[in-house]
Amino acid sequence: MARIQVGGSRSSSGKWILILIVIIIIGAVGGLFYYYNNLKNTTEMTAEAVSYLITYETKKDTQLYFVRIKNQSRKIFILKSPDNIYYSDKGLYIDSLNPEEALTNFEQMFDIDPSTIKYHFILKEDNIPEVMTNIKGTGNNIDDLFNYLKIRKSGILDILTANKLVESVRKYGNTNLSFNGAFAFLEAFSNYSITSYDKLVIKTLLSKPVSINVPDLKKQIERNYIDNTTLETLKTILE
Repeated sequence: MARIQVGGSRSSSGKWILILIVIIIIGAVGGLFYYYNNLKNTTEMTAEAVSYLITYETKKDTQLYFVRIKNQSRKIFILKSPDNIYYSDKGLYIDSLNPEEALTNFEQMFDIDPSTIKYHFILKEDNIPEVMTNIKGTGNNIDDLFNYLKIRKSGILDILTANKLVESVRKYGNTNLSFNGAFAFLEAFSNYSITSYDKLVIKTLLSKPVSINVPDLKKQIERNYIDNTTLETLKTILE
């Protein structure tokens, strides 16, 4: 009996497998770009303003960075402040232990419209190198972080970078930073103009905080009284 061999069946099967793989890859890439484009239309990216409070802890002291992102005008304001500041004119106290209240009080202090979205997180000086590595940069302090954020290019890989940023800050303490909040933070720094904290610095009347006894609470608190003259100048910039 003669053997009949159907030629090309194996090569034909291999061709269809290759086509299937290409279709899967195209679908995955298309889905990724669709997700990326949708992230650019989240509430964080379309709101008039989003406020962030970064508590920066060093061996020497704790500093606060109030970051205000204005999407409509495509601007970012970074305001540097000592911890435990007190604005006597409005009775506003701002400290790192109450970040939600601190964000609200910063906005009230400067008479600016409150943000509907507010995020806060902690960065520790010793952990900055890890954070920098996770966002593909190098550096050892918060100045290095801000300087890198200004020059980095945004792109589809920010989907991964934003997730790593959230994972990093969640290790260091109290935070409500979400993935969408981290993504919007990275995108804004890459694409908006920045008025930095070298120009926006809250100054205090004294070089050291004033210690105040609070008998009702049975504790002592420290207050850095704000220099109102410099505050009025800052208000005109943050409007």
